[in-house]
Amino acid sequence: MGKYNWENLKGKLQKGVGEKQTNDYDDPREWKLQRDEQDNGTAVIRLLPGKGGDTPSVVRNYEHSIRIFNKSTNKYRWYIESSPASIKEDCPVSSIYYELGDIGTDEAKKMQETFSRSVKFISNILVVNDPANPENNGKIFYWKYGVKLFEKFQQALEPTESQRKVGKKPIELFDPEDGADITLDIKRSGKFLNYDDTTIEAPSQAFDTEEAMDEAVLERAYDLTEFISQDNFKPYAELKKKIAWVLEKSPQEQYLISNGSEIISEPYVSKKDGQRASTASSKASEDDAAPSMGGGYTPKTKKEPVVDQSVEDAVDEVVTEVKAEPAKAKAAPKKAPVKKADDDEDILAMLDEL
Repeated sequence: MGKYNWENLKGKLQKGVGEKQTNDYDDPREWKLQRDEQDNGTAVIRLLPGKGGDTPSVVRNYEHSIRIFNKSTNKYRWYIESSPASIKEDCPVSSIYYELGDIGTDEAKKMQETFSRSVKFISNILVVNDPANPENNGKIFYWKYGVKLFEKFQQALEPTESQRKVGKKPIELFDPEDGADITLDIKRSGKFLNYDDTTIEAPSQAFDTEEAMDEAVLERAYDLTEFISQDNFKPYAELKKKIAWVLEKSPQEQYLISNGSEIISEPYVSKKDGQRASTASSKASEDDAAPSMGGGYTPKTKKEPVVDQSVEDAVDEVVTEVKAEPAKAKAAPKKAPVKKADDDEDILAMLDEL
C-alpha cells in the first residue's frame, strides 16, 4: 500500500472546512473543464493529496450567487461571495434565507431561491488529458467540483459493506501509486449540467518514478489550508453592506421590510427562539457527522434550492428551521447606497456584458 493511501490521508482532513474567497475570477492555479457550444466537455484527471501528503486533500465552501436588476441604473447588481458559514461564521445571506423560511408564505418560499447557496469541494488534481487545452497536460491545479462528484469519489474510496461482499474493492483515488484516472464527462440535461457519465478507470500509477511522484506532491501540489483561513472570508459587516446595496429598492427588499425584516440594518434575530438563524444553521452543521472523505458534508432532511452557477451540478442540502409566524417590526430606515469598489465595478461591468 502506498504512503499516500486513503487511511493516512483522511486523518489529516478537518470538519466543516471552507475555501478561500478570491476576487481573482481567473486564477491561473484553478483548472476548469472547458465545454463546447452544446455544453459538452471531457477530460482525464487524477486526484492528488494535499501538499506534502499531510495537509487536507479536500476542503469545502458554500457559495452565494445573486443577481438583482436595479431599475435606477438599468443594470444588474451581483453578489458573488463565499459564505462565512463554510467556517461556521455568521452569514447575512444565510440569515435572509432562514428569515424567509420563518415567514413561511408561498411567496417567501419562492423568494428563498434567490438567496439559496451551492456547495463546492476543492482538491489538487493532475491533468492527464485535456483535449481542449493540451498545454495543461501534466500540470497540477486545484479544482472545484460539486456534491455528486464528491459522492461518486467517496463511494469509490469506501464501498459499502454490501458492495464489498460482492467483490467491490476500494480505490485509493488520492494515491498517485494506487489511484485511478477519472474520465470527466459533462453534458447538459435540461436546465442543468451534470457529470452522470463520469467514470473511474482501473487503478494505475500516475508517475513513472517515485521521485517524480514525491516532487509533485511535495513541491507542486497546493496547500489547501490557505482556503480554510478565516482571513479568506469577508467580514459580516462588509457582506451585509454589499447585499443591502444589491437589494436596494428591489421587490425582495420591500418584501423583507414589509414582513418585519431587520437584516438590512442589523443582525437578524430568529422569530422562533431569539437566536440568529445563521447561528442555528451553523449548529445544525456541527451536529452532522463529517463524511470520511473529510469535506464535512452530510445529506440533510430538507433540500435548499440550488442556483446552477457552474459546470458542476451542485446540490446543497440544508436543515431548515421550523417555521414560525414572524413578529412585525418597524421598517428599518433605508441607508445610502454603498459605493462599489473599483474591482467590483470591473467585475460587474464584465458580467453585465454577458
